[in-house]
Amino acid sequence: MNARGSPREQSGPSPLLGLLLAVVGATVAGVATAGWANSALDLPVSQHVISLFAPRQAERALVGATPGPAEAPSCAPGQISPSQLFSGLRDAIGETFGQPLECPHVDPSTGDTLQRTSTGLAIYRARSHTPTFTDGYHRWAKDARGVVAWEGHALDPPE
Repeated sequence: MNARGSPREQSGPSPLLGLLLAVVGATVAGVATAGWANSALDLPVSQHVISLFAPRQAERALVGATPGPAEAPSCAPGQISPSQLFSGLRDAIGETFGQPLECPHVDPSTGDTLQRTSTGLAIYRARSHTPTFTDGYHRWAKDARGVVAWEGHALDPPE
């Protein structure tokens, strides 16, 4: 009420809007500060907060994860054809698989068969006999359940 006994009229934005803007501003400032602090320190909490707002992407590039021009693979006679190892997975995920850039070759440390493509890396897991593909962060596999998709650095599909 004012001095004349009539109700007060409010001018300008409501206090609720001001409070909402203050909370949003503090949240943005906190996330930015956490990102800055995390660049110098290992703060798991800030990493979690930042991951809620940051786009998902590969933390490290994988061999074959950078798209490039497709070149015809030149496989020696007797090598396994790319279509035989990865055909089911390639058919299932389509253009995501890309075009082969090299012949499949065995990684001597794991026994897995690798093949770079124009969009990523195809991996035939020797232990599980499972064809997988990654673009560097997103992953696909074809196993007894069908096509399985997941994200992250785990080479094998989730159980």
